[in-house]
Parts: sequence; C-alpha cells; structure tokens
Amino acid sequence: LDREYLVEIYKDNKFEQLIYQSDWQEQSNITLNLDEGVYYWIIRARSNGIISISDINTLIIDRTSYERPSTSDLFIPPDKNIANLSVESTEDEALLIVRYSLEESFEEYAELLTTFPESVISNLPEGLLYFQAKLVDLAGNASEWSQAVSAVIDTIPPQFENLLIEPTNISPRGKDGIQDQLEIEVDVNEDNFKEIIIQISKLNGERVFEQLFTDRNVSLTWPSDIESEEGEYLVYIKAEENSGDAIATYTQKIVVDNTAPIPTLMSIPELTDNVTNAHKLTLEFDKKPKELEKISLNGELVKAKTEKLITINLEHEGQNSLQLTYSDAAGNTTEETFNFFVDWSPPLRPDIEITPNYYDKSLELKITNEEAVKAYVYDGETLIDEIDLEESNQKLVVEEWEPQKEYYLKVVTEDQAGNKSEPSESEIFLSPEDELGIGNGYEGKLSQIKTSGTCKYDLNEHTGKISKGKCTIKAPLIKSAKAYKTSSGKYLITVEGEYLPFLQVEITSYRCQKRTLLKPKTLFRCVLKY
Repeated sequence: LDREYLVEIYKDNKFEQLIYQSDWQEQSNITLNLDEGVYYWIIRARSNGIISISDINTLIIDRTSYERPSTSDLFIPPDKNIANLSVESTEDEALLIVRYSLEESFEEYAELLTTFPESVISNLPEGLLYFQAKLVDLAGNASEWSQAVSAVIDTIPPQFENLLIEPTNISPRGKDGIQDQLEIEVDVNEDNFKEIIIQISKLNGERVFEQLFTDRNVSLTWPSDIESEEGEYLVYIKAEENSGDAIATYTQKIVVDNTAPIPTLMSIPELTDNVTNAHKLTLEFDKKPKELEKISLNGELVKAKTEKLITINLEHEGQNSLQLTYSDAAGNTTEETFNFFVDWSPPLRPDIEITPNYYDKSLELKITNEEAVKAYVYDGETLIDEIDLEESNQKLVVEEWEPQKEYYLKVVTEDQAGNKSEPSESEIFLSPEDELGIGNGYEGKLSQIKTSGTCKYDLNEHTGKISKGKCTIKAPLIKSAKAYKTSSGKYLITVEGEYLPFLQVEITSYRCQKRTLLKPKTLFRCVLKY
C-alpha cells in the first residue's frame, strides 16, 4: 500500500518517557529486552506525506512467579463425587489450577482451571484421590504445586444386610427440619463393629464437628454438646465393621435456628391509653403474620383467620388481657401481652353551674362529674367548645355577645373510654329582655346622689375579688348602671364609675376588674350579685 511504519514505546501514558523509537520501515520485526513493568506503545503510519496514529496499546512485562500456595481445607460431601478445595495465598488476583490423581506421584492426572480461593470439582472418579493446586498469572508465571491432600470418593451404596444404623434418630424439637436444639441418637445392630463417626458441616464444606465413637449407642445434643452458629448444616453418620467390609452411612440436611420470632403487630386502633369502649378489637399487622401461632383473650383461645387485619370480639367489661404467641418452624416462641380496660357504661349526667363574666365575654363553667375527662358544650345543636376537664380552667369564651341573645347551653361529658353522658341543659340570658327600669329616669338621679360612709371590704387587686359584707361607697360620678333579671328570678346589677358602685347592698358575690387610666383616675368595672 506504499506505507511506512514507525513504532514508539513509552514508559508512561503521557508519552513523555520515550524508551524506544524505530526507523520508518515498510515492514520490520522488533526484539527488545524490557524490564518488568507497564509500557505503552503506538504505531505511526505514513503514506503520501500523511501520518496517522494507532490506538494506545498497553504491555505488561511480568516474570515474577507466585509463592507456593497451601490447601487449607478439602471437603467431600458424603455420597457425592464433588470436592470443595480451599486454597490460601497472599495473592488475590491469581488464577487457580487444580489437578487430581489416583496416584500420589501424579504420574497421571487430570488438570483444570478454576476459581480462587475456593474451587468446586465435580465428576470425580471413585477411590482415594490426591489433590494439588498452584497459582498462575496472566503472563504465564506459575507457582510450585502445593502439598497434596487426599480424600475418598465413594458414591456406591453399601452392599450388605447385616450392618445397619438403626434407628438413626435425628429429632428436632421443632418441625419442618428446622430446630433450636438437635438430638442425635445412633444405635448399631451388630456387636462386631469398629467405630461410628459423626460429622456436622456447613453447606460450604466447613466442618464444625467431627468425633469418633466406639460404643454401639451414641447420643448427642446440639448445641449443648456441639458449639456452632445458626445456619444450614449437613449431618453425616458412618458406621464401619471391624473387617472393613461393610459400611453404613446416613446423611440429613438440617437448619439450626435459635432466634425467637419478631412480633409484627403494628397497632390496635380501638385502644387509647389501654382503654376502650369498643365491642371489637382490630389487630393491624404490617404483613400477614405467618408466625402467629395463637391468640388468647383472658386465657381463652380465640379462633381467627390469620390475615393482615384480624378482628376479635370483646365480651367482658372491665380488665382484659390479650396475648399473642408467635412460633417459628424451629419451635422458638415469642409472647406479646396487652392489658386493657373495657368500659361500656356512659358517665352520669353532669352537674353544671354557669356564671357569666361580663369583662372578657366568657362563661365560667363548673362541671362536676368524677368519671368524665372531657366536656362538649352546645348552643342548641351547635358545638361551640370542647373543654378538657383534667385542666382547672373551665372557661367557655363567646367571641361576640349579641344583644338580647338567649343561650340554651347543653353540656355532654365523655369518659376516658369514649362513652358520652346524657346532656345537662341550662338557659342563660346574657342580655335578657326584662331589663329593670334604671334607665327610665333613675340613671340621671343616681349620678347626682352623694353618699357618705366607708366601705368595709377586702379587695384583691390581682383577682378583682371582694369579700362579703355591707358597705357604703362614695361614687360622685356614675357613668352607667344597668340591672337585669335572670331566668332564675335573681337580679344582677352592673355599675360603672370612676370609683366603686355607690349602692349600699348585701353582697353575695362581687367581681371587679381594675382598669388603670391616666392618673389620678382609676376605673373599676364591677358586677354585683345581691
């Protein structure tokens, strides 16, 4: 093609350390003696004065062999022609070559490339086999063969009748082949036997227990006699005659599980602070509780279909106890207990006393009901407030009082279980129509009256409360005075002045609110019941 080529080799991928450059040639063979390391090389092509460059090529020179590995463990599953070989080495990027032979000298052997650090070799021949391993890298450098390890491959069942492992009792306390404690009992039916070998291994070949017994009867309890972790295991039992002619084996896969199941109940919506007035409970689980074995209510078994939502009927008022028992396949159990109180009896109708407060336009309620924790206040059929009876402040605030408004208040109380009482009703007139005639000429006269004497009372300026008693109070300037007749026939007088009301009365209750204005004037707004 009328082209010339030039080869360049660099020590770095930035193409700054050039270690070799050929001449322009149409064809050439290049032989170089390079040290170990990584190299980068490119080819430049020239034709008719135009130069093109190839892709960057990487070359690794490696003449170092791995150190000889060691074979840490060799596991042959019973009655299988498979071997699990584990290899130990400080290298982590090596390839592993395994060979096996029926001869210890390895004059004839089979070899295969497998994975490091563990390899599985299948389709092995019957008999005593020897295994070796070596490590090799991509450059072809290989370590020496490891020391040989041996094992017997025997997949042929025994051809005899007299020697039996009978019975072989590998009995779990649980079910489905899963146990939290394993009991192994081996009885051999012949006196002329050599030994019994019991092996327990993990499925990956790691042996956790091996022991030889010379008695005909062997009994083991696991994990009290055998220390091991939870997981899946293979139990292998072998009995051999003294002559060695007859061998009986037994193999069983088991799962050891000592962990108690975890409860999956999320909530019981009907229970609030362990109290309810419901006649049914709903058990809500995060998923279908497969390990839920039984449900007991007050010691009696409850029949219910295992679903994500389970409904239980309640039959007894008072203290109840619900118990959930979870059990896994190994027989591990977990119990969950809920103690709660069932209350279906509504509280008694409450006793109420309502006192209007004219200063902040509120009604002060005194509600007496020992069973109740909450009160609902209605004006007719309209709910106007909810009051927590566990708090001391039982005040109902009415934002805007309407003139001539009559309030028909109903109070319904509720106990902790949610049962509600019958309503207690009361009528209160905040601006009743039968107003006394103080405004019909008396108000002007009252403002002119000057009385003498002193008022004997104790006034708490923080609360505005005054004690009972008779008093005469000077009030030269009265701004307003109105009297009302309540539905119960009592009179209520409200007087507003610069000092205190001028009336000389027998006070049954007296509430004043002090309003400080520009000195020296001080305004008291007072309500008297007399």
